[in-house]
Amino acid sequence: MIRVLLALSLFLSTHALLAKQTVVLGVSGRPVDAVVTHLNTSKAMAIQVRTFDTDDALYAALRDGKVDLAFLGAVRYVQAHFEFGATPLVADGKASRSSILVPASSPITNMKQLKSKRIAFGYADSTSTYLIPLLLLSKNGLRQEDVKGSFVSHRPQDLVDQMLAGKFDACAVSEKTLATNKAKVRVLGTSEPFAGPPLVARKGFSDGLAAEIRRMMTSYKPPAGRPGERFTDGVTPVTDVDYNRIRFLCKVILKKSYL
Repeated sequence: MIRVLLALSLFLSTHALLAKQTVVLGVSGRPVDAVVTHLNTSKAMAIQVRTFDTDDALYAALRDGKVDLAFLGAVRYVQAHFEFGATPLVADGKASRSSILVPASSPITNMKQLKSKRIAFGYADSTSTYLIPLLLLSKNGLRQEDVKGSFVSHRPQDLVDQMLAGKFDACAVSEKTLATNKAKVRVLGTSEPFAGPPLVARKGFSDGLAAEIRRMMTSYKPPAGRPGERFTDGVTPVTDVDYNRIRFLCKVILKKSYL
């Protein structure tokens, strides 16, 4: 009987060590199938995906502890860190830049000539299609009220398409969108690099699992032929200090202090 109990105890202990810990990943927008498949090859964790219709709903779920991880924009991340102690694990893609473009045939040749011109921005919380471009304008002596800016879409290509259709004189995009439209546009100005949107962990998330996710993500090789998914342009390990520039922009442009 003692031997049976010892064997059962050993079996249960071994099973507990081998059991994967469930990690709930919240997403909205772009698909993450390939990333999740890769993470689930880890012996330490099993990723369970929860999909949300809006970024606001995803943010609330991370805040309320209903998901362990979430993909957030850079602005939403600094807000989440300030409000409830979320931390970044890795960023989607390499450090990026933003550019302000005009059509290749435009008579506008420099940033100062954008005064009173129509500019297509992405959306209010966008780093690459709003905040960083506003900083570019500021460095060229233009305030937000000096241009006729409009929020157009969460889809960066929409900004270019509407500009080329004549609805706007210029648009603000990331270098990735610029690369796919280079033959049709001309660059007026480009920013310094900044950290991309992060994969974020809730407050109190396991340090061990966070380290495992970083390890797994930095070894991730995106499959070919799936351009719409996250992390198709690589993975960058990040820490909170990588988003201090975003905090600065939130304070001076959005009038929100996340310090």
